[in-house]
Amino acid sequence: MRVDTPSSYRILFESNPQPMWVYDLETLAFLAVNGAAVGRYGYSLDEFLRMTLRDIRPSEDVPRLEANVATSLPGIEHAGLWRHATRDASLIDVEITSHDIDWNGHRARLVVARDVTEQLRYRRDLERSEAALRDLTAELEQRVARRTEQLAATNAELEAFTYSVSHDLRAPLRQIDGFSKILAEELADRVGEEGRHYLRRIREGTAKMAQLVDDLLDFSRIGRQDIRWLPVDLDALLEEVLDGLAPERDGRRVELERGPLPSVEGDPAMIRVVFTNLLSNALKFSRSRDPAVIEIGQRDVEGSPAIFVRDNGVGFDPRFADKVFGVFQRLHRPEDFEGTGVGLATVQRIVHKHGGRIWVEARPDAGAAFYFTLGQPAARDVPERSLP
Repeated sequence: MRVDTPSSYRILFESNPQPMWVYDLETLAFLAVNGAAVGRYGYSLDEFLRMTLRDIRPSEDVPRLEANVATSLPGIEHAGLWRHATRDASLIDVEITSHDIDWNGHRARLVVARDVTEQLRYRRDLERSEAALRDLTAELEQRVARRTEQLAATNAELEAFTYSVSHDLRAPLRQIDGFSKILAEELADRVGEEGRHYLRRIREGTAKMAQLVDDLLDFSRIGRQDIRWLPVDLDALLEEVLDGLAPERDGRRVELERGPLPSVEGDPAMIRVVFTNLLSNALKFSRSRDPAVIEIGQRDVEGSPAIFVRDNGVGFDPRFADKVFGVFQRLHRPEDFEGTGVGLATVQRIVHKHGGRIWVEARPDAGAAFYFTLGQPAARDVPERSLP
């Protein structure tokens, strides 16, 4: 590109909002500088024209500048990222675009310098933030992995302890029950009515303890058992469960209201335990109602079907809703309603193993409604939660 006189480019050169200059390729001296360069760099026009390109470079960048000028091929547009020094000695990052020109017989180069200091600062800040986020994510993943491993170990220890204690209790309970039965049969006349009362209490207590041991063993076994993911027709399974609970309805007026249930993926045996426990509870806590009304159906919750079992029984204070799923947690007196306080904990464990959730809505003397969802087969990778 040949420029014979400044007048041929003056308007474009001076009006450009980006700093521009022309420098001599032999001496690196500034030959022309526009107003944008004067404003951005802080040097006056006279100062610029007494300076060379080296004067606006940090000293450590000058060798690279000289090498770049010496090896540049003529006639080719050049671009690059450089650091420039302003008059107040601050450094700015600039993106340079340039090409060779003929300046009144001098080999020269026309330069456009775009200040990218802020963009690069934002980019560096973003990169640092992303690096910090990656580090934090990695640290959190390590923490989660460690906690998961610790939780699995703790659960395994608790499972082993529960199973061992429950199993070891069986033999002495059988002995207590057996000896008290012998005493009741052979010494009934000698011990009198009061003694027979105490023996009955002993046998009732051992029977209750035996049931508790069985429930704990079931609870422990559910924790160790792998899920067999199979298609489950909940309507057909519910029919089987209701047939099995028929003795609990004998002599009572029980109205069953059933809605259609979906087919799901899950472990049929485990899901049968869920329905058995929830329906058995509904029958038990609605014992004082005539008629007892039990409703089984489904409701859409956040786009997924939630199965529910609702009764018109005695209900309970909703402030204690979370407690009902804890082992040994009971909200009613044992003399009013039998049970060991393990059934709902087992139900919760099964639902969690299926990647679902369970919750309850209740009011005193107004019944209770238990809701649960079941996950998909991918839930087999979901770590089981800790013991309630």
